[in-house]
Amino acid sequence: MVVIERGGFINYYSLEPTEVVEIIKTYINCSNKEFSDTEISDLVSEHLLSKANLIEKQQAHVFDSLHMLLLRAYHRGIKDFKSMLDDIHTLNEDRLKKDISISEYSKYSILNDMLSEQRINNLEIQKLAALVSLKRLYSSLISEIELGHFYFSQFEGYIQTYANILFDVDVLLGGSFRRNQKIANLELFQLAKNMLNYDFNHQMPVVESSIFLIRQAIEVQIKESFGITGRKKNSQGDNRESYLKISQLLDFLITEVKNNKLAIFINPILLKKINKWLNNYIHTGSMNYPFWYIEWIQNYLNDFFYPSKYLKEIDNSLGVDFKKPIFVDKNCLNDFEKRLTKVEQKDTLILNTLSLLELDTKIIKKINHKAKKLKDEKLKI
Repeated sequence: MVVIERGGFINYYSLEPTEVVEIIKTYINCSNKEFSDTEISDLVSEHLLSKANLIEKQQAHVFDSLHMLLLRAYHRGIKDFKSMLDDIHTLNEDRLKKDISISEYSKYSILNDMLSEQRINNLEIQKLAALVSLKRLYSSLISEIELGHFYFSQFEGYIQTYANILFDVDVLLGGSFRRNQKIANLELFQLAKNMLNYDFNHQMPVVESSIFLIRQAIEVQIKESFGITGRKKNSQGDNRESYLKISQLLDFLITEVKNNKLAIFINPILLKKINKWLNNYIHTGSMNYPFWYIEWIQNYLNDFFYPSKYLKEIDNSLGVDFKKPIFVDKNCLNDFEKRLTKVEQKDTLILNTLSLLELDTKIIKKINHKAKKLKDEKLKI
């Protein structure tokens, strides 16, 4: 790491070995005089600016104008980037706030409407969803700057995500358009090859790959929690193993949460709706959804995959276990497998050890009560 002081800020750059060699060669080619700290900083800054200009030329044919404005400002340093970000954010925030009559919202209600066929074309809902996504991502960018991560490589990822939301905001408001398209089979195959070779670039269809991974994460998390590895066919003497549909397990989860036998920190009905949307997206190959859909889904699912903060609120004695998002009433554990096997009456489930967190009845009810409060929690715009 090389530390450079420029314009009153301390900036951190990650330099590749070949770049360090190039800088050292520049020093050697200069006169033999001793270099001051300022001269060294200027040399390194000049090298990095040259690199930034080259990268900008490569990116200009890929990204839209607002995206490029942010990247240019990023290459000029924190002060310029922060100023540009604030201007762009304020402008688009004002554009989205027009004609929004809603003053407060709940995560559940907005995401539920976004995934409902009856409400998907509601402009006010989509504008509100876009506005909230922009605010969350803006806060993330500011937080990363305050943590000193401005020149870390992942910071550019935050810029990419924010800019993608900006473009879809412009599409929503009629300023740009995105051609209707479907995921090409070769594009998906190439994506798989790139990921296998650790070849990550800005043109990678990040939304599509995220959707595949989230859908898989939900299925694996639920099946592993229930200890299910598969099922055996009982009909007509067929004992071949087959796999249980995740929709059946989600229905079971909904019923058991309603009966306070199981508990999770999100609404299980909306979890099923999310899973259905992910499946439809994958099976149809449709790419005609704005970027904020996946941002909303990921944000909502945080309470399912990382429930520890709420566990501490409910009972300080509970340990932190990130691998157990589903909780079971330990008083019902003895007959739990019997109820679980009824999910598919014709088959026998192949069960390993349950990975559910066993809790007292009172705590199970408290968790489900907390989930209902989170569902109805109102947030200001």
